[in-house]
Amino acid sequence: MIIMALLLTLDLCLAKADTATLGRRFGNSLWLCCTYFFTSVSPTKQSNIHRRILLGSWSLFLFFLVALLSSRLVSTMLVKSTEDHVDQLHDVLRFPKLKILVERKTGFEWFLMKPKTEMFLRLQRLVEPVAGAIFPGAKQDEVFDRVERGGHVVLFDRYFHDATLARRFAQRGHCSFRMARQSLYLQPVSMLIRRTLDPRLKTVIKALCRRMYEMALYQRPMEPFIFNATKCYQEEPEEAFAFRLDNLQGAFLSLLIGLVLSCVALVAEMIAPAAHSRRRHHRVRAQKVTIRTFPPSPS
Repeated sequence: MIIMALLLTLDLCLAKADTATLGRRFGNSLWLCCTYFFTSVSPTKQSNIHRRILLGSWSLFLFFLVALLSSRLVSTMLVKSTEDHVDQLHDVLRFPKLKILVERKTGFEWFLMKPKTEMFLRLQRLVEPVAGAIFPGAKQDEVFDRVERGGHVVLFDRYFHDATLARRFAQRGHCSFRMARQSLYLQPVSMLIRRTLDPRLKTVIKALCRRMYEMALYQRPMEPFIFNATKCYQEEPEEAFAFRLDNLQGAFLSLLIGLVLSCVALVAEMIAPAAHSRRRHHRVRAQKVTIRTFPPSPS
């Protein structure tokens, strides 16, 4: 409302090239705006069409502004709707602030920390070991709360978490977790230990077998999944979004259209008086009647 009053005051000052009574003109413009918007009565004392055009354009601008504010402001405005899921380990590297939670001193930690390839060396800087989260309880709920906030993903076998996710889903009616579309496809390895093997090699093999038992590889192929903050995998997968940017191009264009209409109306308001005076001048000239004086006829 104040912006509109300022524009009307600027219009009066430009039209009359006088700033001596700026305060009084601003008060009159503010009263005009209040009369127009709060009493739903058109300003009867103002007959200039350009002022009505200006107020009408600002009404359209307010409509577009309300449409903009009713949209969901989530991220940047000039980005199309996209979604990005963390399904594989290399997907984590695309999010530098994302951390990987694994159970301490288990095969899951060993799986990430043992390799020395370039990708795993980069992943190892993102690993945060936790203790006591592999079994249902307060610690596991704390881990899932951290994942739900969006800053962490957790690497576990789904055997350990199906019951917890189902319980959280039953308590809330919804949850914010999504299981990766595919497992990591690690295949189990079994071997026989000979008595004649080197004791150090035998120790290594026993350690590997202990990791296999911890991860239940003796029962089935390992199916570790990355759980990240979205909806439960019990829900429809089409509605599960890991990281989402809403499309705000329409709202941004609505605001832009409102501003452009207001600017066009302001320019039209400044040009309208001159154009009106020119049209009036041409109309007067067209309506002139040429009066000829004839000499008196001889009688």
